[in-house]
Amino acid sequence: MSYSLVGETCPGCSQPIEAGADVHVCSACQRGYHRDCYFDGGGCVVPGCSGGSTEARATKDCPYCGEEILLKAVRCRHCQSDLSPMPSASPAAAPGGSGIDSGASLRFGLDALMGHLGFLIVLQLAAAMLYIVPYTVAGALTPADPVTGAVLYLADLLLSAIVTLGLLRIWLNITDGKAVSFADLFSLAHRCLSYLVLMLIVGIIVTLGFVLLVIPGIIWSLQFMFAGHAMADRNVGAFEAMAVSSDLTRGRKLELFGFSLLLILINGLGALLLGIGLLVTMPLTALALTYVYRSLEA
Repeated sequence: MSYSLVGETCPGCSQPIEAGADVHVCSACQRGYHRDCYFDGGGCVVPGCSGGSTEARATKDCPYCGEEILLKAVRCRHCQSDLSPMPSASPAAAPGGSGIDSGASLRFGLDALMGHLGFLIVLQLAAAMLYIVPYTVAGALTPADPVTGAVLYLADLLLSAIVTLGLLRIWLNITDGKAVSFADLFSLAHRCLSYLVLMLIVGIIVTLGFVLLVIPGIIWSLQFMFAGHAMADRNVGAFEAMAVSSDLTRGRKLELFGFSLLLILINGLGALLLGIGLLVTMPLTALALTYVYRSLEA
C-alpha cells in the first residue's frame, strides 16, 4: 500500500484508511479505497468519476435505508447493510402446499439458535435492559416530576420501537444466512416512527376485532402478524407492510393460528424455568416464525 493513502478518507465507508489496510485505487480518479469497500460497493462512488462502464454506474435504492447506491453493490455504503443475494430458505409449507410444517420451522429455529447461542443470549439480555430500564426510570420520576416522566416515557416508546425493529432485522439476517452484530439492534432507528404508526393502526384494528366477539380480533392479529417483519425487511410504510402481511397469510390463518399456539406454549415452558428459559425459547420461536415468513414470501 502506498503510504500516501494512510489517513485519507475512503469514499466507500467515509472512514480513514489505516496503515496496513488492504486498499484499491480507482484507475479513473485515483481515489484510494479499502478494497472491500470498493468491490462490495460495486466500484467507485466518487461523484463525476468516469471509471467503469455505464452498467457499472447504474443505481438502485437501498431496500433498508432508501439511499441511492450502485446497482451491483452488495453492501450499502450509507447504512452498511448486506445486500448479497439471499439464499432460499427450505420450504416451511408441507408438500403440495397443504400446510405449514411446524417441525421444519422449529428445527431451523433450534439449529440457528445453537449456531448463535452466545450472541443471542447476550442480545436478549441487552434488549430486555433497553426495554425495562428507561420505562422503570420514567415510572420512578413521574410522581415527582410529571413533565420529565412524560418525556422519558416518550423516549422509551421510541427506543422500544428501535429495538424491536432491530431484533426483527437480526432474525431476518440469521434466517438469510447473513452475518449479525449488536450494531444491527439500532440499524433501523430511522424507521422507528413508521413502526410506531404501524403498531398503532394494527393495535386499533385488533382491539376493535376483540370487542366484536373476539374472533375477528384473532383473525386480524393473524392477518397482520408479519407486518413488522415486512417493515424491517423492506423499505415500506405501515400500510404497505400490512398489505404484505395480508398477502402472505391469505388462506393460511388456521395453520398460523395452530403454529402461534405452539410458539406460545414453548415460551410458556421457558417462563416456567424462573424466566431464564425465555433467553432460549424467545429467540428460538422468533427464528422459527421468521423462517415461516421467508418461506411464505418465497
